[in-house]
Amino acid sequence: MNSMIGCVALAALMGLHVPAQAQAGTTGRTVRLFILSGQSNAGGKGVGSELPAEYRDLGPDVLGYGKGFKELAPLRPYPRKDFGADNTAFGAEITFAYFAKKAFPDDILCIAKQTEGACSIVAWDKNWQRPDWKSDLARVKNENKEPQYPELIGVIRGAQRALAARADVGAVVLSGVLWVQSERDDNHPGTAADYEQNLRALIANLRADMEVADLPFLFADGNGRQNLAVLRAGMKRVADTVPNTALVSIEGLPRGDKVHYNAAGQVELGRRFAEAYLRLAGRAPAP
Repeated sequence: MNSMIGCVALAALMGLHVPAQAQAGTTGRTVRLFILSGQSNAGGKGVGSELPAEYRDLGPDVLGYGKGFKELAPLRPYPRKDFGADNTAFGAEITFAYFAKKAFPDDILCIAKQTEGACSIVAWDKNWQRPDWKSDLARVKNENKEPQYPELIGVIRGAQRALAARADVGAVVLSGVLWVQSERDDNHPGTAADYEQNLRALIANLRADMEVADLPFLFADGNGRQNLAVLRAGMKRVADTVPNTALVSIEGLPRGDKVHYNAAGQVELGRRFAEAYLRLAGRAPAP
């Protein structure tokens, strides 16, 4: 994992650098905005009723936006019909926010989610209008998927606008991206081999379009069974060579089936994401 942060990157992570598009006002509190994106394990299949009690109420300063939230609201498991005792589900966002808030107790935190189940990273290609985009998706039977990159940008911009409109907010700082996606691309040797270049492109495009050159980008390790060695080797090379990135282990995470992490798995995944992020930020994880 590349740990070269430098003074400028560290300032950004500590909230000292506020990108021009993130300015909300001259006074008020700082909001740290994090993005969680990817396929179904990013959306989360943790059963809401199985979420441990200490993570159920994160307080009014921890917000959700995007998937499961029509507008800014306190972060909680999202509604999911016929799912568990209370028809809710959650992903890594809950425990990530819990531990991040401990590290930044004076700031407002927001997790904005944009996910699409059973979906290749190719769907998040900024250049989705290229002639061979559909054929690339067809390798993993995704030719009918809609472009996800515009959706992702829309969720980020929507969250920024909603947060900036709050009277108590001084600045909205886009602080990091959590990426949980790889399962679909494991299904074909071509998409597994192309994953490295596609991940590099996604990181570069988001950093350019959000105007945050050192935007922290953390991604869960490859999850699959067919082309996993190729997939993981490419992801490791990205983490080793792209500054301000981190590869988050999924080893030993409890699952509800062969692919999806259950409640305990999502709780632990969120904790691992928080630990990796705080390590990048030069902050020791709070107990």
